Amino acid sequence: MALNLEVKVKQVDYKKIFGDAAKKEEAANLESAIKKFRNKIKKIGLMNEIYNRMYFEKPSTKKRRLKKATMLKNKYNNMDI
Repeated sequence: MALNLEVKVKQVDYKKIFGDAAKKEEAANLESAIKKFRNKIKKIGLMNEIYNRMYFEKPSTKKRRLKKATMLKNKYNNMDI
């Protein structure tokens, strides 16, 4: 039994929101708000979490992947240049 989850994105008519003469300031405020939202999501790591949870990863595989990443990190941190 599979769940059928659909997300419908509503198209935004900016002319209705801002009137016929959409001002650049209001559009800039909207763009800056979207940019701030994207930066906050990136800062808390939400997109990485969603990406990692797309598929199930066995605990042993996750442990092996993290151990390998740690070994590589230590290898490059301990190199003498």
